[in-house]
Amino acid sequence: MGQAQQLSLSSPGLATNVGDEMQTSRLKCLVGRGVLSWALCPRVVSPSPNAVYTTWLVTAFRTVGPLAAFGACCALCWLFLEGAFAAVVAAIALVPFGLVVCRLFFPTERRFAHRQFLCVLAANYLATSLVYAGLMAEYGMPYPGISDSSRHDEMAMEAQSCATYAEAREAIHSGHSDPSYNYTEFVALLYWGGRYLGIGSHTLVPRFVNAFFMGVLALLVARVAISVGCGPRNGELAGYLAGTWPLMLYHSAQLKRDILFTVAFVAALYFIAQLIARPRRTTLPQLAGIASGFAGVYLLRTSFVYLLCTIAVAMLTLRWLQCQTSSRREVRSLAVFLIVLA
Repeated sequence: MGQAQQLSLSSPGLATNVGDEMQTSRLKCLVGRGVLSWALCPRVVSPSPNAVYTTWLVTAFRTVGPLAAFGACCALCWLFLEGAFAAVVAAIALVPFGLVVCRLFFPTERRFAHRQFLCVLAANYLATSLVYAGLMAEYGMPYPGISDSSRHDEMAMEAQSCATYAEAREAIHSGHSDPSYNYTEFVALLYWGGRYLGIGSHTLVPRFVNAFFMGVLALLVARVAISVGCGPRNGELAGYLAGTWPLMLYHSAQLKRDILFTVAFVAALYFIAQLIARPRRTTLPQLAGIASGFAGVYLLRTSFVYLLCTIAVAMLTLRWLQCQTSSRREVRSLAVFLIVLA
């Protein structure tokens, strides 16, 4: 006979108290286990409104991307029928170069980079074709009257009549000191390359090159956003916004230096930030990126070199304040390198 039964026979009141205590102890064990499981198990936190909006926008860009690609293919077919053979060849040839750039900026996330670059490139191809068709229908020429685009295009076309490229370069820069004529030389170089390859030249070739650099700009902005801790989703959204902003789309469809300048400026800042953050892991591509960025800013908008140097000095100062005393020697060497480069 058990102890509880012996107690119940000898003293019924005492048996009742023992049973209550056993039930109470069991209840306490169950409550303790529940509290412990609640404390250790991950909680489901509802996403913030900003995260929801970001997800919606990224999903919208991913959905519109294939539609923009289809529209770009239709636009290229129309241009081919209109006789813009050089523009169509240039648009197709720029795609593999963009995939190589994707591998440079996102070596381990190629699918993400390829999707973003191709979406932005297709959107810019489509916008450029539509702007070109609108200008031809409205003005009868691919620019809105007398403008910087017409000046760049006409001078680059006139340079094709020169016997050598050196003569063409001298004709472009003769009597001019404005750095915008460096962009005219760049357009003339594209026309010379098309003539050398036997595909001819067309005013859409430099515009499609602008579209290519818009895709590169989207990758750069996404890489910068992810590097500063914004997360992959926010970085992807930042890249899409930078590559498809309406004003940037319009400038990309014109013969303007703004797109090349923006890419050079952002690239210089990105590689400088990478160099400052990890000075012991400096690579040759980082140094080449800084030099190329500074060269692009200097050739296209010389006065902005001072702004670029100011931002670089500010970044160095912040790094100086954050780093330990033992690593300040590396920061000094980086400062000397940037000053000499500037």
